[in-house]
Amino acid sequence: MSTVSAPRVLLVAVSPLGTPGLLGASTWDAVRQAGGVLVSLRDPAWRDLLTEAGATLLPAGDRSTDADTLTAALPEADLPEVTRPVGARIVWLVDAPDLDAATERALTAVRRIGLEDTDLRTLPAPADPPGAQLLRSVQIMDALRSPGGDAWSAGQTHRSLARYLLEESHEVLDVIEQPASHPAGALTDELGDILFQIVFHARLGQEAAEPWSVDDVARSLNAKMERRNPHVFGTATDTALEHRDDVEEIVAQWHGVKAAEGRPAGLLDGVPTRLPALQRAAKAVHRARSAGTLDALLATADRAVEDDPALAGRSVARALLDLVVEAEARDEDPESSLRTLLGRLGTDATRSPQGD
Repeated sequence: MSTVSAPRVLLVAVSPLGTPGLLGASTWDAVRQAGGVLVSLRDPAWRDLLTEAGATLLPAGDRSTDADTLTAALPEADLPEVTRPVGARIVWLVDAPDLDAATERALTAVRRIGLEDTDLRTLPAPADPPGAQLLRSVQIMDALRSPGGDAWSAGQTHRSLARYLLEESHEVLDVIEQPASHPAGALTDELGDILFQIVFHARLGQEAAEPWSVDDVARSLNAKMERRNPHVFGTATDTALEHRDDVEEIVAQWHGVKAAEGRPAGLLDGVPTRLPALQRAAKAVHRARSAGTLDALLATADRAVEDDPALAGRSVARALLDLVVEAEARDEDPESSLRTLLGRLGTDATRSPQGD
């Protein structure tokens, strides 16, 4: 059987955000059959994994994709010719989320040491899984907060960051409620600012007396979502709901699971006092309707208006509550609705009726 000549250099572009060892089966075959493997990867775990797999590791040089590194790793006398199709005299693993850019740098190195372009072949590693960029966000935050990083970031606390979380949240709301007033990509950008706050608080958590991290935040979220959505993640997904498309049944299930967790039972327990009044009222009405106590809530409100001197003559409060009940029945947030209306009014509402 005739053999097929293998490339002198097989370049494998590995994302620095990927899990060490995550390569396709054919790539691992090429690694094992190569005359030598050059590792230009920052994560030291790769070298241990490659050694365990039986690869012949070459000196890594300065771990960059350049001609000097390749020259040092390609002594013609030391590496036998490889004729297996998946083999190569050298498999070169490089940190490179961009295969095209990595290939161009490798071609430059190949040409400088006198080889032809055909002496280089490329093979991409598996694509990053969804969410891989979040790992980079965590790395960036860690670098900012660590010694030698950013002085401003090093001086922040949970309390000092609180105002930014509030500000960024309102900026997200502005984009959602007035998309025409913002450029394309604005929501992605503003949500990124929210994500930065979450990652920042999680980094501070690592320094607490009882440390916690962004993984604990994600673990808490994941557990809650899986617990409160048994029709999706439970052991009996087919029978968790009588009607899978019934949103009201899904909401009732959510509240049932939440009640079983021992969450606050009061209509306003756990609702932030700083939340706008219309939004707090909507939360109370939603809880009351879910619990079947909406009539009792309204009756209590009537008595309060009649008996509480502080509410005497303030029938507008009771009228607003009725509007909240009406909005909640339509699954409409009264706070957002009013804020959107005010945004539509713009500066026209402040102009004098007499003109300029």
